[in-house]
Amino acid sequence: MTATYYWFAWTISIIAYFFIQKSRLKWKILLFTGVSMSTYSLSFWNVQQHFYLHIAVLGFFGLIFWTSRKRGWIEHFWPFVLSIGYTSFQLFFMINPVWLELPGIQIGLIAVLLLLKYFCRDLEGLIGLWLVMVVIGTLCSHLIFSLYLDGGVFFNNQILLLAVQGVIILLIFHGLEKLKNINKKKRSQQVNKGAALM
Repeated sequence: MTATYYWFAWTISIIAYFFIQKSRLKWKILLFTGVSMSTYSLSFWNVQQHFYLHIAVLGFFGLIFWTSRKRGWIEHFWPFVLSIGYTSFQLFFMINPVWLELPGIQIGLIAVLLLLKYFCRDLEGLIGLWLVMVVIGTLCSHLIFSLYLDGGVFFNNQILLLAVQGVIILLIFHGLEKLKNINKKKRSQQVNKGAALM
């Protein structure tokens, strides 16, 4: 799992460095991956401390991404509302972990991230919405389990792995949209040139 996480984190860093044009967004993503890689496997912390460290890192960067643009007050409710759905899915998979072995489980993650695009259009907001949703949902799941089990359940590195998987998928979506816009511009320029020649 550790090697998988670092592959995802390095992939995000490479995409951000070479393909994100906005310098502020680029450095935010690079800082996020740098901090999360540094804190991913600290061996001198116990399980509980590690869990809260990951929550703090994700929450801090989620808020930085989410508040990068001015948003209407109604939009600030979406991370809380969507985290309820995230909590229910997380609880379901923790109670029935056999479902995580299904081959199409990653398609479900892609579907969730496509759904987020209806609530937020900009890339920074989408990354922030995803990270805040993961944090709130994980804390709610942990609280619910702690009511029924002594000390609750700690998710450790799984939340960071899921968070970076979501970020990499959002970056791929962003890249595909950019390519689509470039193709549209080329086609419109060709049509305009054709009209001018006539």
